Amino acid sequence: MYFTISIFLISLLGIGSSFTDIKEGRIPNMLVLPAVIAGFILAVLSQANLFLFASNAIIAFAFGFVLYLSRMWSAGDSKLFLAFAVLFPLASFPSNFVFFPAFSLILNSFIPAFVALFALAILRTSTSQKFDALKKALNPKTLVSLAVILFAFYWALYYVLSFLSVPLDFFLIVIILFLMVSLLEKAFPNKLVIVSAVGGGLLAAVNLTEVLKPDFWVLFVLIFALMVFLRFFILYLGFFAFGKRVEIAGIRPGMVLLEGVYEKNGALEKKKLFFPSLINALQDIKTNYVFDLSSKGLTEENVKVLLEKNKAGKANFHSLLVQETLPFAPLLFAGTIITFFCSIFLPWC
Repeated sequence: MYFTISIFLISLLGIGSSFTDIKEGRIPNMLVLPAVIAGFILAVLSQANLFLFASNAIIAFAFGFVLYLSRMWSAGDSKLFLAFAVLFPLASFPSNFVFFPAFSLILNSFIPAFVALFALAILRTSTSQKFDALKKALNPKTLVSLAVILFAFYWALYYVLSFLSVPLDFFLIVIILFLMVSLLEKAFPNKLVIVSAVGGGLLAAVNLTEVLKPDFWVLFVLIFALMVFLRFFILYLGFFAFGKRVEIAGIRPGMVLLEGVYEKNGALEKKKLFFPSLINALQDIKTNYVFDLSSKGLTEENVKVLLEKNKAGKANFHSLLVQETLPFAPLLFAGTIITFFCSIFLPWC
């Protein structure tokens, strides 16, 4: 009975959140919070392993929060993920889960989402834009910097996962490295490469035997190639595919800019961002932007300043490129349903 109730509530939440996310670009708390509470109540009534349930919920919350801080998700997506994680029947998660049970929801959501968005980006961009994205992704300075950063982060992650006795799953490593880079670049972007070089060198020296193994370099090269593809080529391509130009008069609070606005000689100027990411930390660390580059988008005060500057003739541009809103709720719902069917027909997935 509890299993049926869980799936029913997941379906209601998935349909409701998908509808509001597509139509209004948001996921109301009135949908998510009752679902989270219902998940906890069902876990108690069904006599589930409360320790495993609580640890799954806590890690799911932390993971979603990290995705939010790294600008990959909105706050609504993070809360929706937590709701699905606690509503999903604990016994139906793969028994050989990696990291935490609800991580399977991440994999089954992100992989189809990535394939769909990549296909969409390919279809929406011209051949010249694809070559331009590839050229920027393969910039030698960027590649060297990324290799140094990943080398250090890989070792840090290697020691942490070993200490926690968590299997070194390839997809887990890639996703966590992606998030670690996104978060730490915000802490000290000016010295990220230097800190990584020193830290990575020290960590490697402690375990030199492991560094000399061919298996280590095969895995590192695969991770490096995938990160270049994900964080650079795809992001650059996404800049062309998922950006729309909006006149200053049409700029509204909540819009996420794909062009940074900075002040020079009392007037506003702009420059391409190619999505707020590691790219800016490596190539654009000296620019002081007028507006904060976050997934929350522009505030009312930001829009007011922009309109006032434009009216006074102190904005040297007439439009800005903003990120097209891509609803993730339907994809997360689809990933949850995929996990459910896998638990029945393909328990190993």
